[in-house]
Parts: sequence; structure tokens; C-alpha cells
Amino acid sequence: MQYLILVRHGDYGPDGRLTTSGREQMFRLSRLLKERIDSQSVLLFSSTAPRATDSVAWLAEALGVGFETMPLWLADDEHAFDFSRALAFIREHKSRADALIVVTHLPYVEQFPVYFGREELDVALPFMPVDKGDALVIDCEAGTVEIIGRTPRSK
Repeated sequence: MQYLILVRHGDYGPDGRLTTSGREQMFRLSRLLKERIDSQSVLLFSSTAPRATDSVAWLAEALGVGFETMPLWLADDEHAFDFSRALAFIREHKSRADALIVVTHLPYVEQFPVYFGREELDVALPFMPVDKGDALVIDCEAGTVEIIGRTPRSK
């Protein structure tokens, strides 16, 4: 696995489904991800929350791959924020693709990369705030991280 990509689901409404804005976010992000990993093999996973499954469907279509849902990545799952289980999941799947993409929720997108960098890559990846509809791309070979998606945050 060269890339671990953690996607924060798009904007959603009271019913838990993506809004028009959320769909636009995923459309933009899917184009950026396709450019980034077009020649790479991809595995795509998502939490089971409707906002995440709606988001992953856009990505799957754009990338031409299927996806699996996994309760582990759901913020209110009984194992929420169990970063050791998330790391075990990644280790289990990392040899199957060049890019492992997970559509998930704020705590996993913002906090897990710090843990992953320390435990898996032996590097200090920075904490980075990630907006809905953005992706945090960890280049495992280079030991770097960046955010892609919508307009960059202002400082």
C-alpha cells in the first residue's frame, strides 16, 4: 500500500443522507482522487452510516471499483475510536492494493493519522483539521500527509 486515504463524508441533512452540497463535494473529491490514483489498484471501504455510504457510492463510481461497508469505521460503533482495531484492519488489507481508501467520520480522519504514523510508519504525522468532503492522503512510502478536496482552510 502506497496510500492510505481517509475521506470525511460529505455534508448531510437531518435524514442522514447527503445534501446537494454533499454530493457536489464528493463529485469534486472523486475527480481529484481519480487523478491521484488513476493507475493504482484500489480498495474502498466505508462506515455503515448513510452519509458515508452515500459518499462512498460517488467515489466507487468515479474510480470504477466496488466497496465494502465496515461498522468499525462508524463513529458511534461500540468500538468507536479503537485505533488499534483500525490499524489491525489496515494491516490485514494493505497488501491487497496500492491505495486503501476509507470513508469515515471526523475522529478517524483527524486523529487516527497521528496514531497510524507513529505505530505503522514510525513518523510523526501532524494533526490536520479536515472538513466534510475532504480527504487526508497519507503517502506511506514518503511518510507524508496532505489534505485534498474542497477549498483549503484559511488559517
